[in-house]
Amino acid sequence: MSKKSNNQQPENEQTTDVVEQPLQDRRNLLKAGAVLVSGATLDLSLSSAHAASDDATAAAKLPPQKGDRIQVIKGDMKDQFIRADSLELNAIAVEGFPYDPQADVLRRKNRLNRLLILRLDPAEMDEPTRARSIDGLLAYSAMCTHRSCTIKSWMEEERHLRCHCHLSEFAALSEGSVKGGPARKQLPMVPLGVDEEGFVIAVDGFTRKPGGAKK
Repeated sequence: MSKKSNNQQPENEQTTDVVEQPLQDRRNLLKAGAVLVSGATLDLSLSSAHAASDDATAAAKLPPQKGDRIQVIKGDMKDQFIRADSLELNAIAVEGFPYDPQADVLRRKNRLNRLLILRLDPAEMDEPTRARSIDGLLAYSAMCTHRSCTIKSWMEEERHLRCHCHLSEFAALSEGSVKGGPARKQLPMVPLGVDEEGFVIAVDGFTRKPGGAKK
């Protein structure tokens, strides 16, 4: 009887090789699938993040909306929200931007949204101005209607807001009407109210388009 060749493999070893190869192929396919799923998930996450960022940018450019609070951007009250009792009577106006409390977005990416908020005696206001105030608080556009300079000066005795660029003056007690200088349009206002938490809010958008006249 002839002896078995040394190069001949036992039948059980051949069977093992045949079984292991499909298993290895299956593992490789599963790994590849996991990589594809992971990549797709990452792409979806990045797409969602970009979409959220785009939405926030768009919201930050919107003009004041109904329900927006007003956040102060300078001075001792910086980053605070205005309340009815936040400001002193006849004091210089504070600067702020509208803030969307639902989306947690400060609408600061549009410079035309810059506001001046001050507190005056309602008894001194004309009726249209008083109707847009809350507890004596008024919100005016901070952009001069002449050339869109930022208004910075307060003339307490006259109750006028004055632009330092070309000295246009606007009467705070009568809807921001022009009282001097080259400006021809009155300052836009944002009508105010108070929300259930006591914060001053916009009850409507600007009364007219803010910004300077075109050259």
